[in-house]
Order: sequence, then structure tokens, then C-alpha cells
Amino acid sequence: MSLEQGLRSMDYIASMVMAEAQETNTNNYQRYLQLGINCYLYELKLSSSPTIKTVTLTISNNGTIDFPNDYINYTVIGVCLNGKIWTLTQNDEMCLNRSPDCPVELDAAIALSQESTTDAISAIVPYGYYFNSAFRNGQYVGEQYSFGGGWNNKGYYRVDHEKRRFEFSRIQPGAEVILEYNATGLNCDGTMVVPFQTVAAIKNYIHWQNVEHDRSVGLGEKQRKERQYIVQFNILKHYNLMFTMDEYLDVKYRASKSTVKR
Repeated sequence: MSLEQGLRSMDYIASMVMAEAQETNTNNYQRYLQLGINCYLYELKLSSSPTIKTVTLTISNNGTIDFPNDYINYTVIGVCLNGKIWTLTQNDEMCLNRSPDCPVELDAAIALSQESTTDAISAIVPYGYYFNSAFRNGQYVGEQYSFGGGWNNKGYYRVDHEKRRFEFSRIQPGAEVILEYNATGLNCDGTMVVPFQTVAAIKNYIHWQNVEHDRSVGLGEKQRKERQYIVQFNILKHYNLMFTMDEYLDVKYRASKSTVKR
């Protein structure tokens, strides 16, 4: 993978560890590979470096959408209206539908085709969200922008963890919902790719775990390797928590309000 793509394969990281350890054979390659995969999946991915996916899903006849197979948790849920994405509002007071056949009650009076125009919406909503790029019907869709949530007439949703699905209200069956979520779906082998910024943390984790259970290595050396990993982990965490300009503007606009001009 190139630097421009911002990705590196797990094979690249395992080979880097072997080079730094001055190993001239591949006896430890598979072990390094597995340690790197474990680090990314269980140490980094669920805390500091989640994989974000964006998919377009269709609401079923009973007003629900099943979780994707690699779903961990969602970041944003929205619907496409007049060429713009509207984020929906979570409502944990909705009654969950436990019948597989009977559809939940839906408010047909607010059909999406009869909603306000995009220009009118843009005039009253000062901020929004950016969705990740995604594939839709086999076609690549670039970064997508959405208007902010809280506009309940566009629809509600509730997460049904037991049934592993989302349930919707005030949205017609057959409507498309855009879901952005943290995903686990990765190829767990040398072809598995990870963000470039995670390479240093994964590499130091492999070096640490390589000596952690080795009785011939002293405690001081084990602790030094652990500290090196923790340093890189914290750097990665700080990197992922940094504000982007769009995020800064979102926060700024949310905290501001219109006042009478003199």
C-alpha cells in the first residue's frame, strides 16, 4: 500500500519487526502476524482506531434494519432527502416490535417526497455532519454531508440490541437509511490493512509481547518494551481525538444562537 493511500498491510508490519530484530529467517513471521492482528482488533480498533464503514440499507416491511455482520456500534444514522442527508433522532421510548410479520405503526402523513425543499432546510439549519465515503449499488460515493439531528419530523430510531437491529418510526418501509458504524470485518491475515498512523503502536506491541512471556528476558527490559508501546498508544489516541476543522465548526455553530442585530 502506498503512503498516499494512508494504509499498510499487516505483512508490512510483521516484516518490519523481523528487520528490527535482525532475524534472517521467517520462523517467527506467523506469530508476529497474529500478535499484530490481535493488537489492532482488541487493543486499538475498539478504543483508539476503529474502522468506520458507511452503508445504505433498506427498511423492511416491519420497520426495521438488521445490524451488518461486522457491526460494533453506530456513529450516525440518516436518510437522504432532496439530495441531502438528514440525521435521525434516537427515541428510546419507542415500543419495540417483537412480531416478525406485522409491521409497526408508521406515520404515512410524512412521506419523504412531501417534505420541505433543500433550500428551505439549508436556510434554517446552520450545521451538519460529514459521512464517510462508501459504495452504493456497486458505485463509489464520495464524502457525504448531512444536516444536523434533532428534527424529529424526519424520523426516529431505537436500537434493539437483543434482536440486533434498528427499529424506525415515521419512515416508510422501503426507504433507504444511511448507516455509518464501527466495523470488525477484516481479513485476518497478512493482507489485512490498517491505517498508517497505527503502525508504530502495533509494531511496539509485537516487540513487547515477544518478550513478555520469555523467562530469559529480565523484568526491566519487559517494562521498557511495555512503556514504548504505551507511548505509541497514547500518541495514536491523541491523534484520533484531535478536532478537524469541520468538527470545530460543528461545535461552534451548535453553541451559538441568533440574536437581534442592532
